[in-house]
Amino acid sequence: MALLVNIAKRRKAALPDTQEPQDEYFTLEQALGVLGVQAQTLYAYVSRGFVRRITAPSGRASLYLREDVERAKAR
Repeated sequence: MALLVNIAKRRKAALPDTQEPQDEYFTLEQALGVLGVQAQTLYAYVSRGFVRRITAPSGRASLYLREDVERAKAR
């Protein structure tokens, strides 16, 4: 079984106004659908640094880096 490598430290940052969230980030529902896991598992991936999370421009939701989610799925 391959070891997961901590790909990045957890970052909580705001999305720049010029970036489109749908291009680089998944919503919670999208990330869960891609990974096929429960929310608690995704939160564990975030806390361990496997998936980076940012706060959505609305400030009320989280967005998950698409690259990290796809990497986690591939494992």
